[in-house]
Amino acid sequence: MATAALKSQFDISGGMKLYNICNPDEVRRIVDLCNDADEFIGILEKFSDKKQVIFGNETGIAELNGKAIALCDYYVKGKPCGKIGIIGRDRMFYEQIIPSIKYTSDVLSESLEKAYNDMED
Repeated sequence: MATAALKSQFDISGGMKLYNICNPDEVRRIVDLCNDADEFIGILEKFSDKKQVIFGNETGIAELNGKAIALCDYYVKGKPCGKIGIIGRDRMFYEQIIPSIKYTSDVLSESLEKAYNDMED
């Protein structure tokens, strides 16, 4: 997916929930990183085609050390049109998180597909 296309659809939410896993300085640095769309999208493009979980230590970005990003694509007409994911501790419950993200991605894909089809009718 092209960076420009990703950037135009880029949205981050839930930053306040990071206070549950990080001290306030860490939250600020992670939210600042995520708000820098070019850098964050670069991370996603570099790693996410290969795996569902990106470990922060692999990125070389200090703000993500000890964290992980669990991701899943969502689709319209069989083509990926975005990603949904969770940033958390690198020792989060992957056996629960990954199926939850996958389910959410599937529901979102179905909803977008239906909306797309409705617009064509």
